[in-house]
Amino acid sequence: MEHTCAKCGKSEPEVEFGGRRNTYGKYYPWSRCKRCHADIQLSRDRAARKLWGSGDPRSLIKNNKPPEGTPCYCCGKPMTHSGKYAMQFDHDHSTDTFRGWLCKQCNVGLGNLGDNLEGLMKAVEYLTINTI
Repeated sequence: MEHTCAKCGKSEPEVEFGGRRNTYGKYYPWSRCKRCHADIQLSRDRAARKLWGSGDPRSLIKNNKPPEGTPCYCCGKPMTHSGKYAMQFDHDHSTDTFRGWLCKQCNVGLGNLGDNLEGLMKAVEYLTINTI
């Protein structure tokens, strides 16, 4: 079965995508190919090291999370350390620079819109035209 990478747009066999199983055992492939997924992880790691110095990036991020209840930099909702409003380390993929702590919903939303101003403006335009 072929899948198309949401980042690079290449169509690859399912084996070129990582994935996960839900609690019922159903397999869900990632929306990005393994190569793009690895590039994003490396970018996040570089952003964490830029911010806090050397060390394991996952530990750096985990140990520097703000306390639960900290407002999301985007929507302002109080964030938690897990669940629907879990705080996420947001970074610019082109400059490997930390942007802020976002709730999971905002981070996924920005990512789905292309993680750029152009995608966000297209969504604003759509809502402006199609709101009753």
